[in-house]
Amino acid sequence: MLKDGVSPTGSTEQPDVNIDDLEVKITELESELTEINANNDKLQHFCNELVECKLVLQKVRNDKAIYRTLNMLSLDVTKKCLLAESQDALERAAFDSNSQVNAIFHLLQTREMLPTYFCTNKFTSSLQEIIDSYG
Repeated sequence: MLKDGVSPTGSTEQPDVNIDDLEVKITELESELTEINANNDKLQHFCNELVECKLVLQKVRNDKAIYRTLNMLSLDVTKKCLLAESQDALERAAFDSNSQVNAIFHLLQTREMLPTYFCTNKFTSSLQEIIDSYG
């Protein structure tokens, strides 16, 4: 009968394994693993910074778009609302054509905060009023 791991001749065949070679191989693999983990940490840190930069860039683009739109607006005579340049063009066209129908302009009451609204406290409100008075 054949037993597990025993040849018919009765001897077990084991490959020649040198313990020192295995220990060297294990230390090499461990050093490679620590190097890979260090590189992985660096890449993770870089990815986090990249995501943060993308968020900042998106915020800057949004702010830039808001201010670009605000630059296309002008204050009305009472300086209480902003008029789009198209509204001025409509009024000029209606005047030039001697039209009986005026351009329609409605103020919308919204709950949204103006993009140039600044939260002020007791101290900064007086400074903001000075800035608002000089435009």
